[in-house]
This record gives sequence, structure tokens and C-alpha cells, in this order.
Amino acid sequence: MKRETLLLTLFAGISSLAVSMINPYIPLFAQDTGLGMKEIGYVVFTYYIVQVILRIPIGSLSDYIGDNRVILTGAISMLLSPIFYLSSLFFPPLIFVAQALLGIGHSVTWVTSPSLITKFRGPLHLYTFFMGLGWFLGPPIGGKLRDLFGMIPLFFALLFLSISSLVFAILLYSRIEVKKGRTKTKTILKRSFLSLLDAFKMLKRKEILIASYVSFIMFMSFGLGASLLPLYLAEIGFSSFLIGIITATRMGISTVIRLFSQSLLTSSRKIIILITCALLTGFSILLISFSVNIIFIVLLSTLWGLGVGLYLPIVFSIVAESTKEDERGIAMGLRGSMGSLGSAIGTLLFMSIADLFSLRISLAVSGISIILLSIPPIFKLRDSGER
Repeated sequence: MKRETLLLTLFAGISSLAVSMINPYIPLFAQDTGLGMKEIGYVVFTYYIVQVILRIPIGSLSDYIGDNRVILTGAISMLLSPIFYLSSLFFPPLIFVAQALLGIGHSVTWVTSPSLITKFRGPLHLYTFFMGLGWFLGPPIGGKLRDLFGMIPLFFALLFLSISSLVFAILLYSRIEVKKGRTKTKTILKRSFLSLLDAFKMLKRKEILIASYVSFIMFMSFGLGASLLPLYLAEIGFSSFLIGIITATRMGISTVIRLFSQSLLTSSRKIIILITCALLTGFSILLISFSVNIIFIVLLSTLWGLGVGLYLPIVFSIVAESTKEDERGIAMGLRGSMGSLGSAIGTLLFMSIADLFSLRISLAVSGISIILLSIPPIFKLRDSGER
């Protein structure tokens, strides 16, 4: 593995560990401060809507001003987030600022990093494995810290990991050639706007359209895993550590399966595999809503993780194969923005349903919705003659 690829992989892995350590417990933290279901939905929504807005411009700016500059900016943003989380203990509205900063930092991890790893021609399955490893280790670590000490040590742990992530970002910055060119604010804003137009044009390509659409569905499940699911598990009596174990089970199987996904990346039926992943995810969430048994929930989380694990390297591969190198950043941003839009819409919608009815009903409705939304691409493939 080249040194640049190693640094990028470590950066992505630590960033994923930091986010996954904190994300499942932000709804519980907001609930402890007295917020209702709708308000908690807005807190989680802030994290995702920032990504909806920024992911396409981030992809374009990565191509324009240099991946290293964007990665460094994302690392700084993530470093600032725990400071605002801690400050929200004294002034609660600052939690929205913290969520926005974390969303900016994570957007870089999900847009610029995968785009750059394909430019390095690095091992995609190993890169996604280490990202998944971060997602696997984070939830139980965060849950145990919360059970033992509360949220404050968890925020300090996020600060420490963010500093580590920044170190790797600085090392990357020094090893990647900085692109020369105009970087005035007016030029950057114009480039960002044009990138939105370029992204919409890419939706005319069947592969990009379906990859973005399935990302919308799959990220909806990510949003549920960071909002509705932790609240539901807490309601039926699970500790933060058990919530972390269940989350880690999902992330763990998704991590392991990526090590065996290399053969699927050369398959001619990658889009069909994506749709299958979405259906499997929807059925898993639906069945979880009917269960209070930890063993059954862990098994269903394993199936959920299987769908998520296969989805990620395959969708990265589809985007890479369907784009030229100079437009890949925009395409990755489009996929990410559509995914974050699914998370944002899903969070607001299903948290509102939970507020009107119950967490269990809302979780069941979300599973059914993902199943139904997975059906239209099947007809798209049939109409195009693909089997």
C-alpha cells in the first residue's frame, strides 16, 4: 500500500470511529436535555441537511482546489464539533452548530476520501474495510463511556480522535500536490453552483441515477440507525452499551463482508445487488420493530449490516466506472447528497410519526417504506432490457 493510500485509509478509519462513537447517543443526549421527538428529529436533521447542501460542492471543490485542502478543512471542522457539543451544556442551541460542524467533517470522509482513493488506485475493499472497522468499534466504546461517565467524557473522546484525524490530514496535505489556480470566494461560489448543474446532468446516466436513488434509500436506514433505533432500544430497556453492541453488530458484519466483496466489484449485475441490499435492509428494520428480544434484534442487525456492507464498495465502484476522473468528485458528491437527503427526510418524517404514534409504529413504517422504495429500480432495469 502506498504511503498516501495508507494515510488516507487511516484518516477515513479514525473519522468513522469518531462519528460512530457519538452519533447513536446524540438523540439520547437531546432527550436527556428535555427535547421532544420532533425537536430531536431537528437535531439529527441538522447533521444530515448540511451534508445534503455541501456534498456536491465538496466534490467539485475537491477537483478544483485540491483534495488535500478539502480534507484538511473537513478535519478542522470535525475538531471544532466537540467544542460546541460541550458548550451546548451551557447554551443548548449550540448543539445544532456542533451537528452542522460534524456533518461538514463527515461529508469530506464520504465524498473526497473515496474519490481520492480511486485516483490513487488503492485497494477499495481494504479502504472500506477500515472505514467499517471504525463504525464497528465506535458504538460500543461510546455506549460504555456514556453508561459509566455520561456524555462529557464522550465529547472529550471525540476531541481526541478529531485531533488524531487532523494529524493524518496534515500529513496528506504535505504529500499531495496542491493544485494551482484561482481560489477567490467569487470563483469558488461560481464553481460550486456549476457543480450542481453538472451533477443534475449526470442523473441522465442510468447507472448514476440508480446508484444515487439506492443511496437515498440506504442512507435513510443510516438516519434511522442514528435517531429512531437508539430511542426505540432505550425505550424497551436496553443500556447505552447494549445499544452500542447492536449497532456494532450491524457495522461489524458490514465490515467483514467488504473483505469478500472484491469479486462482486467485477460483476455485471452490480445494480441488481444494490437493489437486493436495499430490500434486505428494509425487511430487517421491519422485523426489528416487532421484537424486544436482544438475540433476535442482534440477528436482524446482522442482516441489516450485510445489506449495508455490500452496498458501499459496490456503489463506489459503480460511480467510479461510470465517470471520468475529472468528474468523479462531483459524482461522489451527488451520491452522497442524495444519500444525506434520504437521511434528512427520513429522520424528520419518521420522528414525526413517532411523536404522533409510537417509536415501534414509526420503525415498522420506515421498514415498509424502504421496501416499497426499493421496487421502482427493478422496473427501470426491466425497461432497459437488463436481467
